[in-house]
Amino acid sequence: MSPTTFALVLWLFGSPTGAPRRPVGHRALAYNVLYDGADDDASIDAIASVDADVVCLREVTRAFQTKANKALRERYPHRRFNAKRSGTWGLAILSKHPIERFSTFRQRPHRLPAGEALVRIGERALLVVCVHWIPPVAKHRKSDDFFESMAKNEAMRAKQAQYLVKRYARERRPILVLGDFNESEDDDGVRYLLSKGYTDACTAPSEDCGATWPGATSLMPATFRIDHVLGRGVVFDEAGVVREGGSDHYPVFARFHFETPR
Repeated sequence: MSPTTFALVLWLFGSPTGAPRRPVGHRALAYNVLYDGADDDASIDAIASVDADVVCLREVTRAFQTKANKALRERYPHRRFNAKRSGTWGLAILSKHPIERFSTFRQRPHRLPAGEALVRIGERALLVVCVHWIPPVAKHRKSDDFFESMAKNEAMRAKQAQYLVKRYARERRPILVLGDFNESEDDDGVRYLLSKGYTDACTAPSEDCGATWPGATSLMPATFRIDHVLGRGVVFDEAGVVREGGSDHYPVFARFHFETPR
């Protein structure tokens, strides 16, 4: 073996004497698939095209679950659904890797549920938290006008962020928090998570991020980045928005590897 070939082998695979190898990358995908008026088949095709290791889906209906189970069962043998007949409260977490635990919890102070899955990737355990924060124009009272609703929901999303930080303050395993946050990276809720040690995947060295809403079902161009992949205990290498699907959101994906254990 020539010196050049030997050097290339070391760079790709690590040395036979135990020099560290390049970290193994994994992919995560967050996608609001839209409960009403969506093209479910196009959305499932978009999910398959990314081929992520773990997937967070929001606004999942039972009809979407039926189609996804049929189309994605081989790609994602581990699937957990909390689907609804209709409405925005359904969710799912899909994984190529074993899901050791799955549950839902209220995204306090609202009752809208989040999904939580403990995913075993090789020798590492990854906590995947699939979120959907309250939308900007949801009314708290019938008498609330547009601006009152916007202000109240901005304050509520900040409280939802505070609840997540408190919930996982003692968690030592790597964690992904991903989904439809209904606000940008510059708004209070996401900024609070970033201030508490979470990283935005779209700050990765290789990123092609941008607006995720409105998506493929809209005649208007995407304007706001409200779907995010955040992490703690992981390092993001790549992130981007997938301009495909059949929803009013575009999917966002990230490639990550685990931080080296201390």
